[in-house]
Amino acid sequence: MQFGINMLVPICLMSAAGIWVDKHFGTDFWMILLFCMGTVAGGQNVYRMARTIYEDGDDKHTKKINRTVLEMDLGILFLGVSAQIIGAFIAKDEAMYAKSLWFGVLLALVSTYHMYRSLDRALDQPEKTATKMIIRAYVLRYVMLIFFLLVMMKTG
Repeated sequence: MQFGINMLVPICLMSAAGIWVDKHFGTDFWMILLFCMGTVAGGQNVYRMARTIYEDGDDKHTKKINRTVLEMDLGILFLGVSAQIIGAFIAKDEAMYAKSLWFGVLLALVSTYHMYRSLDRALDQPEKTATKMIIRAYVLRYVMLIFFLLVMMKTG
């Protein structure tokens, strides 16, 4: 549960700040920018926690990490269901809202799997190499996220 909280809290806080800034100043890009910053911060939190678990020398670290990935996925699904329920009351176009929401949830689930695989490979490396591997994985995830967001924007 701790991994999920450490990943989701920065994302939610930064997204909320972005929404507020966009509404307050009449802009439309701060939410995406701050969401990405929150995702980077959350990813760094998860990496630090995974490194700590791995370095503890605990033979059960794989079991802990697998449980953590499950908790993150369940947290994403829980937030998706919660957002769907809230959206039923506030969304103007409920079908588009639901389609976009569940596409985002699917992207988040795929991202957690990719993050898990990236961390698993990086944790066996020296710190400098691991840092480079993690940064490459972040960049790949964000490039793919931006690509999918652009496709969604163009296809509506």
